Amino acid sequence: MLSFNLLSKSFFRFTHRFVQLRQRYISQIPPCNTDNRQSENKSRENQLGREKSSTSCKLYDGAIVSCVVVSFCLEFTGYGIPPSLGFMYRMRLDVENQASRVFFLTDENQNEQNVSVHLRKESRYCKSIYVYLQNNVRDKLTPITVEVTYHLYDPFPDLLELKPILNQNRPNNLTKQINIQKNCGKDNICIPDVKIQVFPNMKEFLIGSQKGWN
Repeated sequence: MLSFNLLSKSFFRFTHRFVQLRQRYISQIPPCNTDNRQSENKSRENQLGREKSSTSCKLYDGAIVSCVVVSFCLEFTGYGIPPSLGFMYRMRLDVENQASRVFFLTDENQNEQNVSVHLRKESRYCKSIYVYLQNNVRDKLTPITVEVTYHLYDPFPDLLELKPILNQNRPNNLTKQINIQKNCGKDNICIPDVKIQVFPNMKEFLIGSQKGWN
């Protein structure tokens, strides 16, 4: 069974902060940390299973799998903006693989979720979700990429009201790559060192000889 570890307590975090400007309220989204331990654990935050502190979870059919908490936060602030805004975010797991290796524990065999939330100004919204790694994974070398994309969402739009928009000069997604522990040293980077030596079973070979050369 493979095990997860992200930070010291199996948490995987990323955060974006929305800063609203005047006029049509363009959202600036610089990334920031949510946990001071990230800087001191930077060398191991992308390692899965380094500290062997991951959690074992049980699926509906009783199967035991390795799981980890994926956490992210969103926040917006600024001057002259509404006190609250609606957002829609989509979280996708293992986005660079055609066949996902990780899934949501609360939605088994699914690697994508779409959620709408209503945020208040200067009030951070954080979400923690359990995801699990399927058993008997063969591809341990390719990193697992988790991605969250988001956009403003208004279920009851007022066509006469000028709505805020996201800054088009910044990406509206958060991504993070995590690695499966491969027992390849502290950096978890595997470099094959395979050496092959071939020795003939004879010193001389005569053309036309019936004796085989192995």
